[in-house]
Order: sequence, then structure tokens, then C-alpha cells
Amino acid sequence: MPQNTNINVPSNINYISSQAFSGYENLQSVNISDNVTEIGKYAFLNCSSLKSVKLSNSIRKISQGAFMGCSSLTNISIPDNVNTIETSAFLACTSLKSITIPASVTEIKRQPLGYDYLDAKIEDFKIYGYKNTAAETYAKENGFEFISLGEQILTGDANQDGTVNIKDVTYLQMHIAGNKNTDGSPLIDETNKQLFDSIDMNNDGKLTVNDVTALQTYLTQNN
Repeated sequence: MPQNTNINVPSNINYISSQAFSGYENLQSVNISDNVTEIGKYAFLNCSSLKSVKLSNSIRKISQGAFMGCSSLTNISIPDNVNTIETSAFLACTSLKSITIPASVTEIKRQPLGYDYLDAKIEDFKIYGYKNTAAETYAKENGFEFISLGEQILTGDANQDGTVNIKDVTYLQMHIAGNKNTDGSPLIDETNKQLFDSIDMNNDGKLTVNDVTALQTYLTQNN
């Protein structure tokens, strides 16, 4: 059976199984729907022509060796809800020059980023991330260039107090209802892209009651 060069993972899939696309040498692009929560071990192993990957915003973990040997990948952005990048997830992605890692990632296991099969570092590899996060720690420990995206804003931290709890639900509700600060400015500065993206929970480009509901669900799932 001929292999597809472009794959759109449908919305009725929530888990990409281990080795699901392993060895698909002709695969060039993958678009993973927002219902997918986990990419299994070695799911895209040695997809050597893979150049474009759009990851689901619902993914929590990128498993061991998930993209190992995807030697045509040049850059990738990890979605905000991922908290673990397992060992060798991007090992031997020898064309990979940069990876953007959100503050939600709290664990990066041994050498998934910026190494070839012989554990030699990939030249000019860069890590983009937020200060005082696992991304910065990993970059420093492995001698990679770290490019700061600024201070981290946690997903769902509507009132920017450094924690995510029911107070953020209330604050977001108040903002949507039109409440203002004492100086007349909106409670939430929607022109602050990093802040906006962190509370646009359904990623539809606007703040509505749907984001309030999604934030409540997020709190339930993460507490």
C-alpha cells in the first residue's frame, strides 16, 4: 500500500499508538487534531522526509523516541499543555535547528533534543523558552544556546499571580463581563499576546464564556 505524503489525524483519534507511522519514509507533513492527548513511543520513527508537524494543543506527553530519526525536520514548537518530553523524543533529527518549549514542560528526559545517534551535539541547535523553566535548565546543562521568550505566564493564569486556581476563573468571568481596573483599563490586556494565548483556552482567538468553561475543565484535570 502506498504511503501518504501528508496526514491529517482526524478528530475521533485521541492517541497515536506506538510505531503508528514508523518508517513512513515518504511522509512530509502531519497535522494532529486537538483531540489527541498523547503521541506513543516511536510513533514517527525514521520518517526521514517529514518536514512539517502541527501538534495537538491537547497533548500532555511526547513519548520516548516519538520523532527519532526525522532527519528533515528543521524546527518545531511544543504546545502549551505538554508537561513531559521523554528520552530521545527528537534524537537524530539532524536538521533540527530550533525547538520552542512552553513553560508547561516540567521534565525533559536525557538527550531528546539536539543530538544525533552517536550522542554528538547538532551544530547551531537553539532552544527557545521561558526563564527559570525546564527548557532553560536543559539548554544550560547541555551547552545549547537558550533564547529567552521572557518571563513565563502559566496556562490559565488570568490574574497573573503565578498560580492557576478558581480565582482565575472568577477574574476571567469578570473581564468578559466588562469589569475594569480602577484606572478604567480592562482587567486583562488582550494586546499582550503571551497573556492572551495563555487564557484563550480553546484557541479560537477570542475570550468568551467558552474559555471560562475550558479553564474550569483544565483545573479539574490538573488538580
